[in-house]
Amino acid sequence: MIPALNFKSIELYLFVVFVCLIYLLLTIISSRAFIKPEYLPYVKRRSRVPGILILALAAVALVGWLTGVTLFRAKSYSKLISVQDGDFAEDVAEIDFSSVPVLDSSSANKIAERTLGDLSDKVSQFVVSPYSTQINYKNTPVRVTALAYGDIFKWIKNTKEGLPAYII
Repeated sequence: MIPALNFKSIELYLFVVFVCLIYLLLTIISSRAFIKPEYLPYVKRRSRVPGILILALAAVALVGWLTGVTLFRAKSYSKLISVQDGDFAEDVAEIDFSSVPVLDSSSANKIAERTLGDLSDKVSQFVVSPYSTQINYKNTPVRVTALAYGDIFKWIKNTKEGLPAYII
């Protein structure tokens, strides 16, 4: 895949170097310089522009990297966040242990699959999404999992109605 034309992206430089190296390899193979050494000046002449391009890109990448190094930009990085003095006990409220979640994501998905199995009208059409989100529901932390369509045919049949429920 061709990378985006972004001079800050290393993928662009790697792609151009890769294309130049392929060109050099094909030039060597097509000229048969490895069989007849007298064709070597031809290969050198044809390799001059790609070689200069590779060196120029390496220099540009090196200069770009050096200008962004934290060592040289420490002053500008130090001003990104303004420091404010505070008291931790006042700034961070103490929480009740009953509001701390006790169920991890994989256990929540297993329980959600059992709950979906209890819903006889939904179990054949939907599956439990592997992703769950933790929310506060009625001041209690719970994990919420969405339903997903079982396959493409079930999606075609049910897409007009949308997803009917979430599993808490």
